[in-house]
Amino acid sequence: MKEASVPAWVGNYPFPASKKQPVIMTREKSILFIYGKGANKVSCTTAISTNRIQSGIMIINPGGFFEPPDIHSGDEIYYILEGQIAILDPATGQTITAEKGEMARIPKGVWHQSFNTGDENLEVLAFIAPLQWQEGDAQIPSEFTGKSAYYQGTAETMPKPITPQEKAAALSTIRPQEACHAIHGVTNHYLVSFFVSNDRIHVGTFMLPMSIRGDLESHRGDEILYVEKGCIAVEIYGPDHATEATVNDVFEVHDKQCLLIPEKMKHRYLNLSSHSTKVIFGIAPTL
Repeated sequence: MKEASVPAWVGNYPFPASKKQPVIMTREKSILFIYGKGANKVSCTTAISTNRIQSGIMIINPGGFFEPPDIHSGDEIYYILEGQIAILDPATGQTITAEKGEMARIPKGVWHQSFNTGDENLEVLAFIAPLQWQEGDAQIPSEFTGKSAYYQGTAETMPKPITPQEKAAALSTIRPQEACHAIHGVTNHYLVSFFVSNDRIHVGTFMLPMSIRGDLESHRGDEILYVEKGCIAVEIYGPDHATEATVNDVFEVHDKQCLLIPEKMKHRYLNLSSHSTKVIFGIAPTL
């Protein structure tokens, strides 16, 4: 049952697929919408929505949550920028928690509700791939088709442990020590940490040391970068990158800003801060 059609900007903001180009997006440029019904609504923004990946910010006040439960046509990854979150799968009662600097994975087709369980505003950076909604989906589901499995203090309502076989299709929290870490670069080295890496999306962080200029790279998927704190420059190259003269453009990305780098576009990073800079990235569908 549909309550609203899929917005025209889904997969087309700020550019349609045929016209994608690098762009810096701020909160002021983002699309603002309110998710939920009645008193239980949350503030959401979409900064970038391509045919490959979407990213934006969700903010929930202390004690707040959204309803009805939500569901997506792609994997959704939360990176907790501030506060702490509890995420409920109402179909099973499974509940996970995550705090600042941690990530949570919501697999494609899993119903979920998010709750702010802390004393400060909860701020979440979300990545979804390939799309938040597909044609025929409801922007706000009219209902969760089932009875929400809330715990009611009884053995019957106690959530069941997730088995290893069920884990891939269940909610999960990924903490920094559980990420897959790698040293990136042949000439210039920095730490890259993959929190999620599957056939739909790759999400992680990298720490760019002061004044380092990374090696040239490109990806087979669209990349979205979010600078948590600091400032980086991103050099965008043309097809011939034999000399420095082939730099087509340079983007200066400050904290709380994000940058879209379309698939197959050659680029490199330079830290412009007086300290190491942490960047959260999402790439979809492939590296």
